[in-house]
Amino acid sequence: MVTRQQHAKERHFRRWWPFYAVVTMLATGAGIYVLMFSPLSVAELSLDDTAASAPIDSNDLSGGWTPGDGSVAGYRVREKLTMLPAPSDAVGRTSELTGTVEIDDDESSILALAGSVIEVDLTTLESDESRRDDRIRTSGLETDTYPTTSFELMDDIVVPEVIREGSTVNVDARGDLTLHGVTRSVTIPLQIRLSGNSVEIVGSQTLTLSDYEIDVAAFGGFVSVENEGTIEFELSLMR
Repeated sequence: MVTRQQHAKERHFRRWWPFYAVVTMLATGAGIYVLMFSPLSVAELSLDDTAASAPIDSNDLSGGWTPGDGSVAGYRVREKLTMLPAPSDAVGRTSELTGTVEIDDDESSILALAGSVIEVDLTTLESDESRRDDRIRTSGLETDTYPTTSFELMDDIVVPEVIREGSTVNVDARGDLTLHGVTRSVTIPLQIRLSGNSVEIVGSQTLTLSDYEIDVAAFGGFVSVENEGTIEFELSLMR
């Protein structure tokens, strides 16, 4: 026999079930978002607080310097689940860097020479979500088609002499950035210092992705990606 209390519960459920359904859908969507796209942003690359020490041969820095252990480069873009106002930074990085920075040092001046090139293997980019990494192989960055990005220095950089003492210096690097098959001139602010036997360089630059023919709409309706993204890198150059 159905009691009056049970009838009341059934009427309550019939009246409120659309609300419960919406709440359930939102909760499920939020769970998927947290699972696939972590809201916790990875810290930006920077020179650590460890006291820098000039290398023994700081009076002669001439030669070709190449990316060594500790070198890393990657991207940072703002994304969010379209049904929730919860944006976060998607960050992908790789340590697969090649190239050479040529330095001319005559003891009275230090120059990083035009023509120096650093190249990054984008096919090895990793973020906190493997499904995102798989997606950019064919969408957005399309790393299957455009597997590398490179920066070629167009002007010599005059490096302040105080770098010999272990001081961090700030300079601008003007060069050609090739990304997604498109080459554009950019100026990237850099922090440089000598530490141990390496030249440490940190830099980042925010880009308009459509300028490089990167289609952010290609990610579909589930996730929206802003049309600005940041390239960032930390180089530990060894001779």
